[in-house]
Order: sequence, then C-alpha cells, then structure tokens
Amino acid sequence: MSTGVRFMAIDPGFASIGWAIFDLSRDGVSVLAVGLVETKKATKKTKTLAAHDNWKRAHEIARQLSNLMVSYRVRAIAAEYMSFPRNASAAAKVALTWGVLAALTLWHAPMPMLQVSPQETKLETTGSRSASKTDVGAAMDAMFLGLSALRANAAPVSKHEHINDAVAVGVAVLGSEEIGIMKSMLEER
Repeated sequence: MSTGVRFMAIDPGFASIGWAIFDLSRDGVSVLAVGLVETKKATKKTKTLAAHDNWKRAHEIARQLSNLMVSYRVRAIAAEYMSFPRNASAAAKVALTWGVLAALTLWHAPMPMLQVSPQETKLETTGSRSASKTDVGAAMDAMFLGLSALRANAAPVSKHEHINDAVAVGVAVLGSEEIGIMKSMLEER
C-alpha cells in the first residue's frame, strides 16, 4: 500500500462524472483508481419535478464523491474550469455539480480546488491545445501502464472519455503550486 499523498481529479458533468485518484509518493505519481459517477434523469412515470430530480441527482454525486474522498483519504480536488454550455438547462446542471465540488472541499477539511482549462489539459498531456479525445486517451494510456485495465473495469467503452479526461486533468495540475506543497509533505515524513 502506498504511503503517498492523494488527490482526486474530476471531469465534471451531471449525467457522467469521470474521476481518478492520484497518489503522489517519493517514487513518483500513480493512478490508484478510476471510475464514473452516473446519474439518470427520473422517468416520466415518476412525475418528479425537474428541480427535485436535479437535487436528487446532485445529492447522489455528492454522496459518491464524498465516499471516494473518505475511502482514499483525498487531500485536494482537481477539475477542468467550469464551462458554460450553450443550453441553459445543461449549464444549470453543470453548475449544480460545481456547487457539489465546492461543498466537498469544505466538508472534508478545507482543501484546495485546483482548476485547469480544457486547452491547458490537452497541451500538458498531448503537447497540442487542439488534441482530440482519442489523442488524450492514448497519451494517458502511454503515461500510466495499467490504466486501460482500470478503465475497462470501471465503465463501458462509450464512457471512457470521461475517465480519460479526469486522468488528464490530474496530469495537467501536477506542476501546480498546490501539488508542489503536497509533494513537500512527503519530504517531511
């Protein structure tokens, strides 16, 4: 078992949230686990108001991510900057996820929330700001041996891009001041 310091990288969404747990140790960086938090819209048969349904889905996101943070003893969260989709409904749902992330950084001992743009993520992981999802996935597989097996066990192929994006976010923040501080904690042990 690693004795490193851990952080969670997230590809924020509402229906599908990719996540990756990173371990920083004296030996370097590794990806311990990856996965997907999925929420589904209530069926029309349940006659649930959209606002209540969205609240239930945000609650489920908070519950699952919180459990991961406790299980893996996460010290920071990293995510791509909040984007504003053209559709107001989609923007509101992504904002709900960001509200969950903000709350999680307070509930679990105040911890840093690291943010990076999609272009910075692509540049850090592939060397190109215009890299495709396929390019990012291939770069992550090359960087972390065993990632493809973790990903295959975590989600269907159609959802792998969310996990790849979460791993890429984690890689993109490795040079941040906050991660540097986390690494320095290893020196003090």
